Amino acid sequence: MWFPFIRNHRDNPIKRRIRVVLFFLIFCVLGAGFFYYYAKKETAAVLHTPFEIVDKSGNRREYRVFLPPWSGDKPLPLLVYFHGVWSEEFKRLPALKHYTGSPIEETGLIELSKRKGFVLLVPEAFYEFKSLRGLPARGWQIEKEIDGIEKMIDRVAAEYKISKREIYLSGISAGAMFCHYLANKRPGVYAAIISHSQGYTDIEGRGIVLSPAKKGPRFGVLFAYCKGDYPNLIGYCKESCKKYKDAGYPVELLPDLLPPGHAWSSPSSEIFWNLLQKLAGRARKTCDRKVINLLSCFD
Repeated sequence: MWFPFIRNHRDNPIKRRIRVVLFFLIFCVLGAGFFYYYAKKETAAVLHTPFEIVDKSGNRREYRVFLPPWSGDKPLPLLVYFHGVWSEEFKRLPALKHYTGSPIEETGLIELSKRKGFVLLVPEAFYEFKSLRGLPARGWQIEKEIDGIEKMIDRVAAEYKISKREIYLSGISAGAMFCHYLANKRPGVYAAIISHSQGYTDIEGRGIVLSPAKKGPRFGVLFAYCKGDYPNLIGYCKESCKKYKDAGYPVELLPDLLPPGHAWSSPSSEIFWNLLQKLAGRARKTCDRKVINLLSCFD
């Protein structure tokens, strides 16, 4: 329709040129709009080990990075997720035949990261060990894993535009326990952690609940467990929550969530994310007040 319309004005070259220019400008504007829309849509991506990470034992580590849609220039939060202990052999045990270790696909965090605009880092456990009844499993062998995971977090935070004040840890069961060790080793790096179905307990597995390495508030801690979870793990969550609170950390405890059993509460993931940010904010405000009070002593 445009071109016949243009041809009707051959007797007026100036008008014809004006209409050609207008047509070209409209085409460019529409094209730019479509490009922006689809570029924004396609920016959401899943990257498999985009950067080489080698731990102190010489092992190349694997991980996934979930990037949210179009972020612009604003620094993004980073959430790291650690699954629970998992083995294909668990299916042979009647009590564990439905247990999955809560992989990231079952948590609702992938879709949440797209909606809320945060980067999601999902490391793969590397080291195998003997679990229940001597079955081989992969979980988080803390002393072996911690070096490679820290390198992974630091590299991802450096390569992408990550806000240094918004690096969060999350995990379930053994993954939750691992979060505590990471956060207490470098308390100035992480803003808050989600400890789902586990507390800060000893590496040896004696069920001893530990106190934070340093007085708080260093970071926020959100504890959670589902209805019908293992009684000993519920007990660790409650006792660990109390120890952190007594040490001056901002804490929250969300009990009896759904679905029932030993699994990540996927319906609660958005609640977790909102609380995680609030706890981090409370930790920062308290730290800032302490610094101000300390400086005032020298006035």
